[in-house]
Amino acid sequence: PETVQRARTCIGVDHPVQRNRLYCFTIPTDDTWARDFGPICVQEERSPILLDFNFNGWGKRFSAELDNRATQELNRLNAFAAPVRRINWTLEGGAVDFDDRGRMLATKASVLNPNRNGYVALDEVERLFRQTFGVNEFLWLEHGHIPGDDTDSHIDTLARFVPGGKILYCRPEHKDHPAYSDLMLMEKEIFQHGERCGLEPVPLPLPMPLPHPIDHTPMPATYANFLFINDDVVLLPVYGLPEDEKACNVLRGVLPSYEIVPIDCRTLIRQHGSLHCMTMQLPRETFNRNCRISSS
Repeated sequence: PETVQRARTCIGVDHPVQRNRLYCFTIPTDDTWARDFGPICVQEERSPILLDFNFNGWGKRFSAELDNRATQELNRLNAFAAPVRRINWTLEGGAVDFDDRGRMLATKASVLNPNRNGYVALDEVERLFRQTFGVNEFLWLEHGHIPGDDTDSHIDTLARFVPGGKILYCRPEHKDHPAYSDLMLMEKEIFQHGERCGLEPVPLPLPMPLPHPIDHTPMPATYANFLFINDDVVLLPVYGLPEDEKACNVLRGVLPSYEIVPIDCRTLIRQHGSLHCMTMQLPRETFNRNCRISSS
């Protein structure tokens, strides 16, 4: 209870100015990464539906029983105004990225990994995504991994669609980066997809792996883990590194109508995730604004 109250105080939930803007729900979870166990919103006949996929702790690497129930727990607390549909398929939100033209960007290493759904043929997976998300074009990557990543190469650590027909992707600036060769192969794939689909690839700097302050294992600091907020703001994770300002300038260049807001993610990255990983945005109309009593 003390931790919950401290969190409420930090984000100002109980401040009068925030009463109709911030809602706090207390539910048990195993971990922090709402992107991967939270609901994914789709539109069906112009109405929003929240899809609740199975979550197994990134291939049973970590405990996930509570995380897997998180969306249903929020639904039980009347958090949602949209219906929630349980999907009997293991998928994390950070494993897929979509644009407004029906394209999907993902790595095969994550989405097709047998530690999620067993051995499933590519055409069967694509059929599911066409039916579920309305995907009409797939941009699969065979390469791409950042040292310290334990998600089997989630796309939100590597490359992202942005408005204006562009793909932002991680590119190490130093040839002695331990993932340099693999990420150069990923870059080649992205350029091939870009040429085929009429998309412009734009590189983001990728710093050398940061050593964890306790066990010295690499931490997967990446600027691809940015977060869009509504239609005019992008939150960019930064890590107290020289590359921070370079990444800010890249986003300002490709998104001139957006405000780019740096967010210090040095604490988050110690848990091997960052800003996009710990959040899940949903359309306003999916939220039940009359749930004040249930959320207290």
